[in-house]
Amino acid sequence: MGAVLYYGCVSFINKLIGKNMSNQSFAHEFIGAPVSYSFSKREESVLNLFFTNTNKKIFFIRPALPASVTGALISMYSRIKNPRGIRGHFVDNLLPLILLSFHSLFEAMSSSTVR
Repeated sequence: MGAVLYYGCVSFINKLIGKNMSNQSFAHEFIGAPVSYSFSKREESVLNLFFTNTNKKIFFIRPALPASVTGALISMYSRIKNPRGIRGHFVDNLLPLILLSFHSLFEAMSSSTVR
């Protein structure tokens, strides 16, 4: 059922964009195409800790993120309005919260050891 739906969609898209290519070459073209946005060097260095790449359409979330953060990202995926996608949303919205929680934790630890 899923394969039939996929091939039907690819066939429709090929007709829509005027290309007559096999399903496999269409998939390779999509996967290999670069994204239209970029990240700063600092953002890339942080993203590479949590995602397999920053410049391709297909990527994986590394298991370095807590399951709750990964779940939140996946659940928000269809509603994200960030032009840089889920990775941009992570950098812009979730990473500052994660860093702030570590900062609060370190502050609490340092104040308890000073006494």
